[in-house]
Amino acid sequence: MVDWNSPEELQADALAFSKMCHAVAGIYFWDFATTLDFEWEFITRKRRFRWPMIFYFASRYMLLFSIIGQLIALDVTNEVNCDVLYTYNAASALITIGLASINLAIRTVVIWSYKWYIIVPLVIGNLGFWGITGAASTVQATWTPGVGCFVSGFHQDRVIAGFILTICYDFSVLALAVFKLTFGVSKRTKLMNLMFKDGLIYFVIVCVANIPATTFMILALNPVMASFFDLPVAVTSTMVACRAVRRLHMFTNGTAQVIDMSSSKPPSTGGVMGTHVVMQRATQKSVTEGVHIQMSTFEHTDAESLPTKKYDADDL
Repeated sequence: MVDWNSPEELQADALAFSKMCHAVAGIYFWDFATTLDFEWEFITRKRRFRWPMIFYFASRYMLLFSIIGQLIALDVTNEVNCDVLYTYNAASALITIGLASINLAIRTVVIWSYKWYIIVPLVIGNLGFWGITGAASTVQATWTPGVGCFVSGFHQDRVIAGFILTICYDFSVLALAVFKLTFGVSKRTKLMNLMFKDGLIYFVIVCVANIPATTFMILALNPVMASFFDLPVAVTSTMVACRAVRRLHMFTNGTAQVIDMSSSKPPSTGGVMGTHVVMQRATQKSVTEGVHIQMSTFEHTDAESLPTKKYDADDL
């Protein structure tokens, strides 16, 4: 039977943890660099900056600095204050997980037209996560010559509670969005299908990432294995949530739709993702002067089934 707390096993686990963190860091640095054009569009004012983007940018850059801190902790050769460094790494990683959930929750709030009975429970649930995060972010670590920083203790039960709360919270957010998009509208549109698919994919991926992290933390084999999957969870949650935000902002539907003249009323104007022109079928009248074409035009969006309140794309 493996002695998980033997010096040899701890050294092997620490080496595996270091290699895994460097690999995950490389994946996130690649994703971050290849999506900087989205930031550039805000800098050059090609896109309007709206308040929901605060959480998008906070999530991306908080994780970036968290990974840098983690790499410093793994690769540093001179003695540092391990308690402060590892507490920062743990807190920033947990914060990015919470920010990813906020990015998903904002979409659900907008779908529900900012109803107070949706906002209040979501805010309370998120505050609960932040409370647990604040209590769980303290880490005890010591400097060992020739080895580096070694984690000697952390609030394991609180971190487990934070992971479980995250899964429950994300499921609640997804369930509210699915319910509204399924039963609260008269017609499913491409935009709504995109939001449904992205929300479902996000939840499945986050659950898959959280299961091994929570399992190893409950097993508590040793301090290294207990936090082995914390960084992958933070990276996975942030990458998927940010990608969902970008996909929604870049969603376009340039296909003009043709409707019959027998329509009782024109489509509603305004909407989530901008407008395109819908043309009625032309009616031709033959007269002595020639052929006259009668045409009516009006604005229409692909989101006519969403709530009547007019939203800008950046609200989501």
